[in-house]
Amino acid sequence: MGLINYIDNIAAALRERGGVDVTDEELYDLKVEYIKDKELEEVDWYSFYRDIFPDGSFERKGHLEDCKPNGLIFVKGNGDGSPNKVELVFDDLSKIGEYQGQQDVIMSVIGYSGKRRLKKNAYHLYGLTVDLDGQDSILKLRDTFYQMECDTIPPATYTVLSGHGLHLYYIFDEPIELRPHMIDGIQRIKDGLTELVWNDFTSSIKVTIEKPYVKQYQSISQGYRIVGSASKMGKDYAVRAWKTGPKWSLNDLESYFPEGDKFDKYRFDIGKKKTPLEKAKELWPEWYRKRIVEKKQPGVWVVKRDLYDWWLNRIRDESREGHRYYGIFTLATYAMKCAIPYEELRKDAFSLLNIFDGRTLVESNHFTETDIEAGLLGYRTRAFRCTIDYIKKVSGIAITKNKRNFRRQSVHLKIARYARDVNMEDKGRGDWINRDGRPVGSLEKEKWNLFCEWKKANPTGSKYKCIKDTGLSKVTVYKYWKL
Repeated sequence: MGLINYIDNIAAALRERGGVDVTDEELYDLKVEYIKDKELEEVDWYSFYRDIFPDGSFERKGHLEDCKPNGLIFVKGNGDGSPNKVELVFDDLSKIGEYQGQQDVIMSVIGYSGKRRLKKNAYHLYGLTVDLDGQDSILKLRDTFYQMECDTIPPATYTVLSGHGLHLYYIFDEPIELRPHMIDGIQRIKDGLTELVWNDFTSSIKVTIEKPYVKQYQSISQGYRIVGSASKMGKDYAVRAWKTGPKWSLNDLESYFPEGDKFDKYRFDIGKKKTPLEKAKELWPEWYRKRIVEKKQPGVWVVKRDLYDWWLNRIRDESREGHRYYGIFTLATYAMKCAIPYEELRKDAFSLLNIFDGRTLVESNHFTETDIEAGLLGYRTRAFRCTIDYIKKVSGIAITKNKRNFRRQSVHLKIARYARDVNMEDKGRGDWINRDGRPVGSLEKEKWNLFCEWKKANPTGSKYKCIKDTGLSKVTVYKYWKL
């Protein structure tokens, strides 16, 4: 264990001196040497994926009669115009071998029925993976292993060095069939696992009051660079895997969650059963008639476009490296909710390319047109059910909900107005309204002149175009439009 002691001594000295610059490549080599000195078993790509997907997990090539799912590999276009593509992985896993040494090759630990990475096509889930960023020193790597060894966090079945960070794979002892009613619950457990593993000792990325969502809470279907492929630093710095722990059940992983309110929201009773249809027919007859008998799709509530414009401005100002793709993806979901045409969404998304790329901190992690194309796929899914909690987690942007204390809006406003009147009475004022209205000043005249000039140049223009061109508020434009 000489190298570990040596590195620990160096790390302590650097910490006292404030640290010195180490290149990403040098840090990668140090991490490999550190893990090797712990005498852990390194596994090649085939051993890694064969352990996750045992013989018989997938359909054999050319044997449709197997009626089994397949793995899916997502190959990202290389920026020279080549498109993204999806490849089927059959039971011999040979397709994974074809992409060894290549860059931007992604795979999740899910068996899919079909060739599209859709939630409804996800059939078997073989594990959960936590993407641990902020591994920018040997100290963070050392503390991650220390917490696993001390059972503070569950030891990952495999610890994968992805380049700059770690991918911690928690593989299930038995694959889980992804029934629709279970997906949200399993997602909660993954979020809780992320909350537990990503802490001040394992990552340098700090959660603050101003930035409470910097952790990457990712979907259970999120894919990661395949073992043996090139990291962001190139093929000389490959994605490598070591066996570091046992296989798991969801209940065993959940048992690591501390008691208390903070982790209660992440718990999930996997044994909970779906309400039988006959019982549902009795409990909710109207729902049964519409959804089961008439086979109607659930209704959606289209929101006014202000929500889309607000979110576009938020991600333009606040999206940071590690969340930029999800900034585009969530913009696409808001476009769906607000019935924004795809062409407008696409134009707005590409207008963010230079802004997002300008926030690149790691030279090998530039934001590209391919990232935008991938994020725009959010427009082609049923995005109406993306919750605020999900959006703020994946985007890294805080969203404050309107607080009505679980009351109806009408009741909430009634109470608010009563409180307002009491306050006015306490201040000796009988009426809170300024009956004379706001005095017309130079600013008002300037707005009016700007509106008139635009209207003269665009006699057939729309209100929305006027708002976008002039920068005037919606209230102002709508007021002048009537004059």
